[in-house]
Amino acid sequence: MVTTPATSLRFLTVIANSFHVVAKRLDTKEDSMANRLQEKLREHDPSEVYATDRS
Repeated sequence: MVTTPATSLRFLTVIANSFHVVAKRLDTKEDSMANRLQEKLREHDPSEVYATDRS
């Protein structure tokens, strides 16, 4: 198999693009998890902590 500079460049471009795709997915997932956490914090009712039976 003969490797030309164009083939090497194409291969490196595909690898770099793959890293960008994965980074974008992780960024989207991180944003989604941050939004869920913010929603949970807004829903939090501190009175639930004190509603337990303390015998």
